[in-house]
Amino acid sequence: LWAPLAYPSLYDRGYTSLGGTHDTWENPHLKCPDGGYLPAHLLSDWSLERSGRSARRASSVDCELQMIDDGGFRVEEAKTVGLVVVGDEILKGRTCDTNTPFATSKFREVGMRLKRIAVVPDNEDDIVQELRRQVSSCDVVVTSGGLGPTHDDVTLYAVARALGQRMVQNAQMVDLIREKKRLRVTS
Repeated sequence: LWAPLAYPSLYDRGYTSLGGTHDTWENPHLKCPDGGYLPAHLLSDWSLERSGRSARRASSVDCELQMIDDGGFRVEEAKTVGLVVVGDEILKGRTCDTNTPFATSKFREVGMRLKRIAVVPDNEDDIVQELRRQVSSCDVVVTSGGLGPTHDDVTLYAVARALGQRMVQNAQMVDLIREKKRLRVTS
């Protein structure tokens, strides 16, 4: 039995799961550096297929740490949170994870339900995979660790990659760091 079915051309433009106009957009895991999107059939991890269908866009935070227009999502409306703890030292038991208990108490104070906690190694691919998993199921995702000056601190790069964002230097932050350094040297 054969019946002609219409092929949604949106699949060729980065959409992987189609719903209504209010909850469907391009899958952020198919975003290209030029801002375009790969076709749906190139999504390598199909557990991320519904990333274009949630209460908010997965790319609502850019790497310049500024709020962007994301179609109406407001952080104040967030109800669920995920926590990604990064660090080989935690996994090897060399360092006690004190950030998780602190963060969970703060989430509770503001009425956010902690949906998932994951501890991942200092490996960019592992961090990206966990971030994508949590971004597709939590309203807010918080990272802890992996942001220092050593070679294994790759969290920032992983966040950018997971959200399909490019890394850019934030001039205000550079000025702030230079000022703090200047004050430290002169005092």
